[in-house]
Amino acid sequence: MTDTAAVTLPEWARGVEELTLPVSREEMEGRRDAILARMAEEGIDVAVFTTTQSVIYLTGNQAGGTSAQNRLVLSASGEHRFVVRKIDSLWEGVWAGQNWVNNWHVYRDEHGSDEATADAVRAVHPGPVRRLGLELNRQSISYDSVRKIVSLAGAEDVVSSTALVEDLRVIKSDAEVALMRQAGKISCKASDALVDALRQGATDVEAAAAAQMVIMAEGGLHAPQEPYVFSGPAGETGHIPWMRTAPRPGEVTTWFLSGVTRQYASPIERTVLRLPDTNGVAALVDSVVQAVESLVDRLRPGMTSAEAYQIALDTHRQNGLEKYFPNHAGYSIGIHWPEFALFRLRAGDRRVIKSGMAFHLVPLLVVPGIGCICASRAIVVKDDGVELLNDYPLRVEAFER
Repeated sequence: MTDTAAVTLPEWARGVEELTLPVSREEMEGRRDAILARMAEEGIDVAVFTTTQSVIYLTGNQAGGTSAQNRLVLSASGEHRFVVRKIDSLWEGVWAGQNWVNNWHVYRDEHGSDEATADAVRAVHPGPVRRLGLELNRQSISYDSVRKIVSLAGAEDVVSSTALVEDLRVIKSDAEVALMRQAGKISCKASDALVDALRQGATDVEAAAAAQMVIMAEGGLHAPQEPYVFSGPAGETGHIPWMRTAPRPGEVTTWFLSGVTRQYASPIERTVLRLPDTNGVAALVDSVVQAVESLVDRLRPGMTSAEAYQIALDTHRQNGLEKYFPNHAGYSIGIHWPEFALFRLRAGDRRVIKSGMAFHLVPLLVVPGIGCICASRAIVVKDDGVELLNDYPLRVEAFER
């Protein structure tokens, strides 16, 4: 966390931990410097970052919330502008003094974010923009926005800026891992509350509400996603909205959730059975548990994404359940949940796993007529193996009412 002793915050923000940088100012400046070095190597005059997680990674804040569409404009000289709407501009008094991102470019809604971004590009780089970096391969910027910004800024060439920041984001620092461990404690508490509610006869939405109450009370910030909770065979859809139903005898309830600490997540996916076990659920859970435990035991730096995926696939194949494994075996986690764009463990992917990468291992099964069977692990890769980011039991005791 940053030392805010010398920072004058508005009175209402003083003493609120969530309104300080999640990591040290020195680490934040190191992120900027690493990007500037890459920009110099690639001949990029100005880079624009538009993806919410990347903007949070570089600025340390989420002024205006996840849908605010803030943008960070950075020139090769280090000049920058943080592009925000007028309605969110008073956050400058909270954040600008804590970080290197202290030059805010405020625009009114009638002006528009693309026009404001182009203005910021010209402000940080008054001369000809020979090469402009935009996040061309991410959903955070549209084709029309790219065309407008390039035209208004007078850029001669446009390239992707995505890798400049995502190559940094995919490797977690010690400070980030510490935040994810704390989020994991919240995830465990929220899962306990959810299971307790189910045992008392709660519907899926009531169980989700019980978990969300814990996440909100313990986390102090908006969770990046609300809990998914679903019971019975409708869970075969994988990501079903709440159906306002309780599990019937012999049915499973599956949940996906994560606590949040200073924007960082540590998710849990689990399945619990309401007895009796009339459909062989225990054997399905066993296969998922075996797959995730094999990944935890064998995952190492230097392994490819495809090799990690094969570990999970081989486990389900040995148990005769390969056809029910439709998923990747894991995906990157960190700021918000998930971080699909950074890294996934999947067939055919030759990218190499590195120390410091954090994953949610999810070798789940989707079985028609039964539902989605989960037992996940949030982990960070170390030089000699992996560290669990939460220790919630993989098997949740079945219940009857």
